[in-house]
Amino acid sequence: MNNLTQRLVTGVIGASVITTLMLWNTYSLVALFFLLCMFILYEYLLVVKPIKKHGDAKWHIPGNMLAGVLAFALISGVFLQWWSLVWLVLALPLIASLFIVELYQNRPQPFQHIGLRIIALVYIVLPFALLPGIALLQGSFQPVLVMGIVYTVWTDNVMAYFTGRWLGKNKLFERISPKKTWEGFVGGFIMALVCTAIFAHYSDVLTLYQWLGLGAITSITGTLGDLVESLFKRDLSLKDSSGILPGHGGFLDRFDALVMAVPFCYAYLLLLGI
Repeated sequence: MNNLTQRLVTGVIGASVITTLMLWNTYSLVALFFLLCMFILYEYLLVVKPIKKHGDAKWHIPGNMLAGVLAFALISGVFLQWWSLVWLVLALPLIASLFIVELYQNRPQPFQHIGLRIIALVYIVLPFALLPGIALLQGSFQPVLVMGIVYTVWTDNVMAYFTGRWLGKNKLFERISPKKTWEGFVGGFIMALVCTAIFAHYSDVLTLYQWLGLGAITSITGTLGDLVESLFKRDLSLKDSSGILPGHGGFLDRFDALVMAVPFCYAYLLLLGI
């Protein structure tokens, strides 16, 4: 199978599983994004592990994974009403503990280790923990908004890829991602708006213009998220975050746009009063 065929097969299977779990019920949606979060967090911790080249420093992946689990549970649990908002104060000692633990590690460049952990929590865990909140913004399980964001990201990615291949000439951000073009960005942006217009037709959660606003935000911030991950991989001299998904690389490679788009989309929806 060539790379494009692998991408299509993996994409269809993955999209089917993700759609089913998003629609099934609240718990399947939470389980889906928790597992995706953990897979991506694990990939991240593995690829930043080469920091050991600065010395014989230990990089405790299980401990960092546990911090991710706790952060996800604290944030998503508030939206699920498993506990009150006041429980989020536990996040403060959790963050402070990242600094305290470093006192006892006796390794070079301690603040680089602290920074890598904080990046993991903000860049990976927070967006996935917000997704259940988006599904429950109206007080009951309404997965259409989450589906709209996820499908818009997918539509934008796919159409930007094919438009860029067919028409791309002008580089979007050559220093970071030489293959991305303005033509691809515009193609993805237009189809992202079409995608949200379709959601507006079949759903009354948002008005047409509100859906189009969500589509624009998702497309722009998703593209920036893709560029951020390219910057991340370039800094670490990586081609992909892993090779677990045939034709796609790793989980972070597939969800880089989503993790950047979600905080912006959540803020947008709150400002709309949804």
